[in-house]
Amino acid sequence: GAKVWHFKFSAEETSGCGPVAWTLPGALIDPLEAYLEHHRRVLVKEKPTETLFVCRSGTAMKPTTLNCLFNEITLKYASARICPQVFRDIYAFECLRSTNDDFPGLANILWHLNDEKTKVLYGRGPIKPGVF
Repeated sequence: GAKVWHFKFSAEETSGCGPVAWTLPGALIDPLEAYLEHHRRVLVKEKPTETLFVCRSGTAMKPTTLNCLFNEITLKYASARICPQVFRDIYAFECLRSTNDDFPGLANILWHLNDEKTKVLYGRGPIKPGVF
């Protein structure tokens, strides 16, 4: 009886990754539905788009816009500007610490094709030439 949302992205819609299919965490469903019902509708009323998250002008959010928004949010709530990649790294290390190094699980969360990339990035795998 749990309310869940599933989402997917094609390989072309992810950065260097294969296709992704995932379940949205339950705590995010109500805020996302409110955004879709009220806020997004107002933003895109004159400029229809398939893009889920749009900026104030109603157009697709660009990476630079998203980085600035992320910086504003982390400055407000964490009293420091943190870029998305650093936040992702913090999350990854905390996830590994709290799950006794569950690399396959973290690889899944981070949308890596396999856990070898995750092991290399987060300290448990061999560093191979050309990985970075």
